[in-house]
Amino acid sequence: MDNVIVERDDTVVTSFPRVSSHYVNPLAYSKAYLDRQSSVLQPNYIVVDTETTGLEPSVDRIIEIGAIKYQNHVEVARFHEYVNPGIHIPGFITSINGIDDDMVKHARTIDQVLDDFNTWSENLLLVGHNIAFDIKMIVAEGARVEASITTNKVIDTLYLAKKLFKKEEIGNHKLSTIKNYLGMSQLSHRAMDDVEVTAVVYQIYCEKYGKRKSTQTK
Repeated sequence: MDNVIVERDDTVVTSFPRVSSHYVNPLAYSKAYLDRQSSVLQPNYIVVDTETTGLEPSVDRIIEIGAIKYQNHVEVARFHEYVNPGIHIPGFITSINGIDDDMVKHARTIDQVLDDFNTWSENLLLVGHNIAFDIKMIVAEGARVEASITTNKVIDTLYLAKKLFKKEEIGNHKLSTIKNYLGMSQLSHRAMDDVEVTAVVYQIYCEKYGKRKSTQTK
């Protein structure tokens, strides 16, 4: 499929270069880079998801990163790492994603993982579901450990899903709801499983809308 234009949306954000610790509000920092949001569907891309100890970037940590690299919509490589957060994983988080302290105690730390992910992701489009949250966490972690952060363009499948699936038919646009609606068997709230579902959403959107748009690259 050729590169095609999709409409811009405020939920589409981007990832960032090396960040400094004075960026205490990752979301505010991210908004300064909204010009890097992508409005172009790409056939070569990376779908990414993170699992965390909670929802607050200033205090919570990433405990799992999963990603799949695609060329012409065909899987060519996977990236998966558990991350030792250096803090206790709350029980309610374990009840959601199944990740506990024992699973990450021998894992690498976030500075090592982010540096490797930065190299692995090259300059490909990053695709994620509600990727604004993942970006907030990645930026916060990068600021905390002074790690390099990728500068890739980003597309949010949450926005794409709202165009694909009517709310009155599906109920909501949570990834777990979409997974069930599509009859997929992947687990919810595990990075690689969520990545597989997100990839299907992106590919369905590309198939349905991509060929109906005039081609253009950025």
